[in-house]
Amino acid sequence: MRDVIKHDGAWVIAGDELDEEDIRRLMLNCDVCISDLDDTDANSPAKYLACNKLFHDEPLSSCFIKWCIHTGFELMKKGKRCELDRWKEYVRLFLNTEKEREKARRLFTPEIVNKLIYPGVKDFYRLIKGRKIYVTGNIGEIAEVFAKYTGVDEIKPEVYDKARVMEELLRDAGFKRITFKGDSNADEEALDVLRFYEKRGEVEYVIACDVACSIKQGEDHIMNKGYDIAIGRDYRGLVRVLKG
Repeated sequence: MRDVIKHDGAWVIAGDELDEEDIRRLMLNCDVCISDLDDTDANSPAKYLACNKLFHDEPLSSCFIKWCIHTGFELMKKGKRCELDRWKEYVRLFLNTEKEREKARRLFTPEIVNKLIYPGVKDFYRLIKGRKIYVTGNIGEIAEVFAKYTGVDEIKPEVYDKARVMEELLRDAGFKRITFKGDSNADEEALDVLRFYEKRGEVEYVIACDVACSIKQGEDHIMNKGYDIAIGRDYRGLVRVLKG
């Protein structure tokens, strides 16, 4: 494993076959950057919304209390693998009207968004000249706020089958040079689809970036999950690499 760069606490690691010049060339020449939002570009807006409801809604509904208890048990049993399903249930139960969705959107003021976004994310997207797309389980009202802030061009919200959406993007848009970013099991499934088409020669290349909690986790995801590079929850090291 190659330690590429550390900068102000930010780090980037890559497999032995990639150096800084490779990362820079592949990312800066991509025709699309496809990215998750929650825990990839920002501390999860979905989790922030649920926690805000827990600590600020009075009185708490019995339905929400049951959702919290069920979610807690699922997290203990399955960890991060259950998060998308629990969020899908949250959307069904508590974000099922325009009024509730608009209330959720208003929660994410510029100050809150700036607090949640990881350092360097806006600078990263400024460097990417290709189309920038969020493929996220989050609702459109929230994803739009973050896309506007980061400079992302397009959102595909409430996606619970990312592999299917990857198929659609490749079929409909014909992207050939792809930067992909993610952090979850759902993102790994999406990456598997991209790798399949890369191996068939229908995609020129995919450079996949894992946003990891630790260097150890990043190394594991490069070795075992199909990612090319990994960064922590701070993009400034990657920005330094891209600027050269």
